[in-house]
Amino acid sequence: MIRVVNTKKENDLSFDEIYQEYYRRVFNYAFGRLLHREEAEDATAEVFLVLLQNLQSYDPKRGSVGTWINRITHNAVENYCRKAYRRKEFPTAELIREKEGEWEPEQPVNRRAYHILRQLSEEERAFLALRYELDMTNAEIGELMGVSPVSVSQRYHRLLEKCRKLDKNPKKNL
Repeated sequence: MIRVVNTKKENDLSFDEIYQEYYRRVFNYAFGRLLHREEAEDATAEVFLVLLQNLQSYDPKRGSVGTWINRITHNAVENYCRKAYRRKEFPTAELIREKEGEWEPEQPVNRRAYHILRQLSEEERAFLALRYELDMTNAEIGELMGVSPVSVSQRYHRLLEKCRKLDKNPKKNL
């Protein structure tokens, strides 16, 4: 069993424990970005492969395990999207249209949220997923994106307004 020692808290975290605690969060983030269960599962597997390969590089002085995992998750899903797009495996918009009408109850979002997310751009979904799936703060998101926390807050406000409008006026033909 591979273990990472967190001297700050004086306890050990195994890969198994990290997987158990963070799997759902990572999967939900990937699903929120890709809107397709199989693609989200593949991206989640890539995230945990990267985590396993880099477990010994975790440095508690640089941040919590959660912050470290959030950054790896974001970067790994971004890389997954780039690779899939380059290989022409799926542009997300086409994949969504192709799977229209297909609803699987085990998906982590409800039907209403799913239809709103389908109408957002990939970038907008990624931005929302940082907050609502990875639970990152405005400061963490700002650092990741190279903008101020105030800019992050303003962008969230505009994006949530857009979501409210989409919820009130859903498109008939998605």
